[in-house]
Amino acid sequence: MAMRSGVDEGLGGVAKRALKAAQRMALTLALCACGTQASGVSTPLSGSDTLPGPADVIDEPREEPVDPADAARDPVDAARDPADVAEGRCVGDSHSTLEGARLVAWAPSCRVSRAALREGVTFGWWVEVDDSLEGVVVAPTPQDGGRCGRPDASGLIPFPDFQQGDERWCLCDVGLCVPVDVQGTLRAGRWEGRVQWDGRAWMGPSDFGNPVGEPFEAGAASFRVRAQGVRADATTFALHATVTFEIVEP
Repeated sequence: MAMRSGVDEGLGGVAKRALKAAQRMALTLALCACGTQASGVSTPLSGSDTLPGPADVIDEPREEPVDPADAARDPVDAARDPADVAEGRCVGDSHSTLEGARLVAWAPSCRVSRAALREGVTFGWWVEVDDSLEGVVVAPTPQDGGRCGRPDASGLIPFPDFQQGDERWCLCDVGLCVPVDVQGTLRAGRWEGRVQWDGRAWMGPSDFGNPVGEPFEAGAASFRVRAQGVRADATTFALHATVTFEIVEP
């Protein structure tokens, strides 16, 4: 999968590319490293600091208090609060096998035009971690092929992707990274992330500049975010959130 003389030089080049891929992935997917903070708002990195391609992951390490009434409700119902309704957000289904943690994904609207996508449309998610999980150490699983994913501020590794039929956008291939034992410490609070997408298929830059694919067709598409891993007692867990939206002309 793509992130003594001549042989040594070849191995050295592979190691350097792997290290650069790991650094790029950490910048892209780690909440605490994927933006510059200004007045509490996270902004995208620019220039050579961003991964090349049709979308930028803009993770926002912002912790917000959770209303106790929301925490007592189903996470999908809790996501449909007045603020989401006022902003016209489209919120889908969510599921978690990690008790005390929830993942919710949203689209800016249930109908998104292809013209807007060409300019870049922001989709997002948030992870809510209850106080009962504060400080719990887990082994979150990187979901890209090169295992370059690293935990964000929540202690998990959220992995977003878009799908329509056989077409897909994701950071599935950012090259090959140096193998490490990934650990994350869960932090109570609400941790948000965003991704800006231009409507085209792509599997990530790989380590050779993988070209961008064709735009998704008009019709139903889905935005999905997943996080998974293993707890200290060796039990696995998974959080899933999916929102379906319609791509419309023009």
